[in-house]
Amino acid sequence: MKKKLEALIQQAVATLKNDGVIAEDTNVSIIIDRCRDAQHGDFASNVAMVLAKPAKMNPRQL
Repeated sequence: MKKKLEALIQQAVATLKNDGVIAEDTNVSIIIDRCRDAQHGDFASNVAMVLAKPAKMNPRQL
């Protein structure tokens, strides 16, 4: 499941690059962890926080 999530996030990042939201040369290190609190779901990722600055956007908008 974790690998599938990582692939989906990589596809989303590729779409952001193709749409010009982030630069093509932006390197993204995707981290997917188990949530500490089960109420927050099964997995969490830092990708929105990592991409927010290069995209000059709020992480929630990404």
